[in-house]
Amino acid sequence: MFVDLEFRSWEKFNSKPTRNAKNPWWFALSNRIIEDDEIQKMSDAEFRAYVYLLCLASQKNQARITVNLEKACRITGIKKDVFLNCITILIDCKICTRFAQTLDVICANSVATLQDKTLHNSAAVSAKHANQKLLESIYEQYPKRNGSSKSKGLALLDKQIKSQEDFDACLAAVHNYAMSRNAEIAKNKDNEQYTKLFQTWCGPLKDPEWRNWVTLDVPVKITQHPYKVSF
Repeated sequence: MFVDLEFRSWEKFNSKPTRNAKNPWWFALSNRIIEDDEIQKMSDAEFRAYVYLLCLASQKNQARITVNLEKACRITGIKKDVFLNCITILIDCKICTRFAQTLDVICANSVATLQDKTLHNSAAVSAKHANQKLLESIYEQYPKRNGSSKSKGLALLDKQIKSQEDFDACLAAVHNYAMSRNAEIAKNKDNEQYTKLFQTWCGPLKDPEWRNWVTLDVPVKITQHPYKVSF
């Protein structure tokens, strides 16, 4: 990826004879540059990118340069978006001009890529929140017992449930377990102490207890649920 730039007034300040006019090893730079309002808008990394561009112009011994962004990033360790921000600032404050339209194309592509990533991340976050709500619907149906940890149990389920089939199975399991425990507690309230902690019922990770409750010897009719997952 290449960007074509031209430093304005380069010859005015860097055209004086040097010991080696064809291959200069230094260039003029104002000793008040740090005080410049536009330059102060740059981050440290952007300023280093600016110095690199000046060095490149000096090495070429001309105002016009073609910047190979991949090479520039590799040499300096500065990220591509930092170089693009630096170049934008230089153009805005009229230190540089473009003699090609490549920067517009590069910036447009960078913005489009960033928007794609943002939309993808937003969709992923939305799906995660939706799935979290579905997992919580399992906890809401679980027979309560003091000492149960909702967060630990849901963390286990989040790692175990990766499909609609998994979710449907777990929902059936919690329904069956709740029916069984409620029936036992109805016979004797002391039986409540035998209800497993939620995090215990959800574990262990690879062979969780809830898998044993997906089906019962005496099937219990479960009303079809409207939940749809997107794991």
